Amino acid sequence: MPEKAEGVANRRSGAARATKRPRWRKAVKLSAAYGTLLFLCGLIALGVLWAQALEHAESVLPTVDTDIANLGITPSKIVSADGEVLYEESSQFREPVNLSEIPMVMQNAMIAAEDKRFYEHSGVDWKAIARAAALGLKNGHFTQGASTIAMQLAKKLASNGARTFHRKLDDAALAFELENTWSKKRILQAYLNLMYFGSGAYGVKAACQVYFGIPLSKITLPEAAMLARCVRRPSYENPFANLSKAIANRNVVLMIMKQQGMIDSAAYNKAIHQKVRLAKPHFAYSARIFAAPYFVEDVIGQLKAQGMYHYLTDGGYKIVTTLDSHLEDLAEAKLSSVIAQNSGRGVRTGAFVMMDKDGRILTEVGGPDYRKSQFNVITNGSLQPGSSFKPIVYATAISEGKIDETSEVSSDHLSIYDPSTHKTWVVHNDANFYAGMIPVRTAIAQSVNTAAVRVIQMAGVGNVINFAHNVFDIKSNLPHYPSIALGSCDVSPLEMARAYSVFMLHGSRFSPYSIDHIEDSSGDIVASFGPKITSNVLDSSVADQIRDLLRAVVTEGTGFTAHDVPNAMGKTGTTSTNKDAWFDGFTNNFLAVGWVGNQRYDKHLKKYIAAPMASSVFGGTVTIQVWKTMILAAQAERNKLAKFSQTPGSAPLTTIPKKAEVPPTKPTEPPIQVDPESQAPISAAPSDGSDPNQPSQQPGNGTNPQNGQPANSNPNSAGSSPLGLNPVDPVGKTKGKKANAKPQYVTVEICEDSGLLATPYCPDVVKRRFLKGHQPTKYCTLHHP
Repeated sequence: MPEKAEGVANRRSGAARATKRPRWRKAVKLSAAYGTLLFLCGLIALGVLWAQALEHAESVLPTVDTDIANLGITPSKIVSADGEVLYEESSQFREPVNLSEIPMVMQNAMIAAEDKRFYEHSGVDWKAIARAAALGLKNGHFTQGASTIAMQLAKKLASNGARTFHRKLDDAALAFELENTWSKKRILQAYLNLMYFGSGAYGVKAACQVYFGIPLSKITLPEAAMLARCVRRPSYENPFANLSKAIANRNVVLMIMKQQGMIDSAAYNKAIHQKVRLAKPHFAYSARIFAAPYFVEDVIGQLKAQGMYHYLTDGGYKIVTTLDSHLEDLAEAKLSSVIAQNSGRGVRTGAFVMMDKDGRILTEVGGPDYRKSQFNVITNGSLQPGSSFKPIVYATAISEGKIDETSEVSSDHLSIYDPSTHKTWVVHNDANFYAGMIPVRTAIAQSVNTAAVRVIQMAGVGNVINFAHNVFDIKSNLPHYPSIALGSCDVSPLEMARAYSVFMLHGSRFSPYSIDHIEDSSGDIVASFGPKITSNVLDSSVADQIRDLLRAVVTEGTGFTAHDVPNAMGKTGTTSTNKDAWFDGFTNNFLAVGWVGNQRYDKHLKKYIAAPMASSVFGGTVTIQVWKTMILAAQAERNKLAKFSQTPGSAPLTTIPKKAEVPPTKPTEPPIQVDPESQAPISAAPSDGSDPNQPSQQPGNGTNPQNGQPANSNPNSAGSSPLGLNPVDPVGKTKGKKANAKPQYVTVEICEDSGLLATPYCPDVVKRRFLKGHQPTKYCTLHHP
């Protein structure tokens, strides 16, 4: 009986296992079915997208010949919103030739470098795509491209340059249509004539003349291989810019040619050992800045960062910006005038930026004289904001429920002991103002320091830093000290503008932008940009309370100079050592940030360093003059601005005359008056004899409670711009010229050691932009074969 029972149990167990097995199989089958279904849906979706891309390509194809003819004929331009040309890429070197005039060695080198299966595929190399995809999946990232010559040609002719799947699909579709319509020879001819090889040379004929000083018919195998790889990074890996990299690229192409049977081993060995003989640098183009140079540099930097720089180098495009040229002229003139009037009090540099409520940059003056320094204080400055940082502290405290605008806070004496350093930080108020409990409105309107430090202690330093980064989008590092309540941190004016937009927009925040759209030679828009508003980053009730407090600054506090500007709100900021003076403010339509400072040239360090201004210089007395003039001018035309915002690029923002009247630029002794920030008499300070027009690159400072010493911001040497430009006229030879003159600039390649025009033997060659007529004219004699 036990054996029988055991047999029954075994049969039941086997039956149970048998019933479980189909469930696993069913799950596997269902997974396979769903996977197959998803795969088929993906294929269908891809097929639909491909059909749409082909339809688009068919519509583009009839205009390709015209596009090829227009490329390079008309230089690309950067223009203001009201149509003034700000910058132009000119004198491009392009000499198209027939394919029969291009030596076979050059044709083969280009095919080896860019598209080994050129004669085998139909515009899209599916094998190469599959290989790149498999390699990318294996490595976890995609580094190998699969663009064919036809796809690169399509990208140049019709792409908007965006690095997206749809752009790649459009390129592939147009390449496919080109292959179906054109012969391989025609495609290769167009490619060899249109591609950019660097140093202003478009097409192989121009490249031969620029780099080797020879006609195309005389090009050798190693020269052809070197040129073939230039098209990938033409500005950085051409023989003039980086000879060692160009040689390495040449050898890669030669190896591919050997592997493809285009050359034999003997030719390969001879070519890789052949000495490179370059022509003297031939500068095939010059770029000219006609106006708003700091703004132009900013725009060019943005084009590069977004992968759209080819719109400038290709020719035929118009980059339409947000700048109002009339307001820009007035801002440049007014800033220069204020600096000149206050030079006797140590004001020798400044910057100003203004934008509308959507973040369009209307003016951007990165310094008083671009000819002396190309450093853009607006975008790159690392400056201490002083009391203009206080609204961020109060906004944090209100958000945390510690205070509101009706609260009171103590203005009494305050000392903070730091146990880590055994030092005590004594917080001082201007004009010896210590009045016990005062309303928050008075504390911020009169910029009471002890009150602000008590507020940050209530809110928490860490909370204020988090709010500054996450709510107000300040990117700079902020020290974890209570002294940041008084602005003892380093920020840029553009960061402060972005932060104050939160108050202007009742809790939302804009991102300032400078490019409106880009047009091709036919006037069609190929890329467009718009406002970038991040909604509700701060509770609107908190933002509105700060607006009320900032309004009090203007109506009854340190910003009273701007009290007659309708609905003006803002905050002054002056650092403890008088190295920085700010005014940050806005109305319902416009927001602007202004800064002035002082610099003197240190002969020992051979650079400009931050220096104190007179104790009578405040943001509420000096900087605010520029702010007030510009806001009033912009508000006078706000109806046109509204029209402009609906139709980008259709109308200028203002009708201010080009030669706007400003106060005389001759320095004058200011009258004695009472300063609203310090309540102390203003008196002129003697000049230290330093250059009154040198733009700042180093901010002022505050006091660091950790060590009790001035917290200087990071020093920067003059003349460092995003494009690697050098300052021109550093000793002030251009004094006396009109502040709103429109200088023109040229770009040349120079030897870093000698500062003269570079030769093929100079080891370190850089491009520099000079005021036209001030560029070097002689070649370097330090370096020889």
